[in-house]
Amino acid sequence: FNLNDVESVKETISSYGIISPIIYILIMAIAIVISPIPSVPLAAASGILFGLTFGIIYSLIGAEIGAIISFYISRAFGRKLVEKILHKHIIFCDAYMEKHIAYFVFFSRLLPIFHFDIISYGAGLTNISLKKFALSTFFGMIPMTFLFVYYGKTIFYGNLFGIIISMLLIVAAFLVPMFILQIYKKREKHLGGME
Repeated sequence: FNLNDVESVKETISSYGIISPIIYILIMAIAIVISPIPSVPLAAASGILFGLTFGIIYSLIGAEIGAIISFYISRAFGRKLVEKILHKHIIFCDAYMEKHIAYFVFFSRLLPIFHFDIISYGAGLTNISLKKFALSTFFGMIPMTFLFVYYGKTIFYGNLFGIIISMLLIVAAFLVPMFILQIYKKREKHLGGME
């Protein structure tokens, strides 16, 4: 069972038959909590296994559960344990207002350049509420989840048009959030200047 290989993931999970969605959700949650386990091949495999709609739903459920578990671990045990788990020093400022942390979590989910697990663990060290963290995470990860599931489905079925579209959408997924973030920064700067 190689988590870096979409075909291996597909074969292993499908072998569980009727309970394969539950197994998939559990593996996705574990992949979010345990840093070295890759979640992108899982999301891609879900499109092949369950189709676009259910692949997205199961991926979102699994990733949300994993993010909340990571958040709780961090909040319950603190920075030292989290840094031991991740083998990284977390620089996550808890001095910002809750809404700004929620915005950061949301935008970090939109941009795949941020490590999903580090954001989840880092947010647990701040004053953000679980509700705001969970909502920011859920809505923020919908676009990229859709793209990875769709990409897996189109690659497997060899649909050239679908592959091209999915690649263009992935590029857009990097650019659009950055554009939105720039607008948000300008707006905040403008409002700050009016005070």
